[in-house]
Amino acid sequence: MKKSLILHEAAKLEYLDAKYYYSFQYVQLGTSFKTEILSALEYIRLFPEIGADIDHGIKRFLVNRFPFSIFYKIYPTQIVVFAIASHHREPNYWTKRF
Repeated sequence: MKKSLILHEAAKLEYLDAKYYYSFQYVQLGTSFKTEILSALEYIRLFPEIGADIDHGIKRFLVNRFPFSIFYKIYPTQIVVFAIASHHREPNYWTKRF
């Protein structure tokens, strides 16, 4: 049975902010960002163990083509995404979310 994938509210905002930023730069870039993030999230949902182990059960998945990582944790019935983090932000700013 595949687990459901849940995005923390702050992760949703990070995604929307970045998508808006890239769309503002060039419309097609925003679409490409959306495609890469949704593809990465689906890949994580299908193969949750794929991410690199970080700490305390948190995993990190690098997004293709964009300087972003997805940080998530696997629970018995679901996968929770805590951050869709830009590599240009302060590292580990999102750790207080879990």
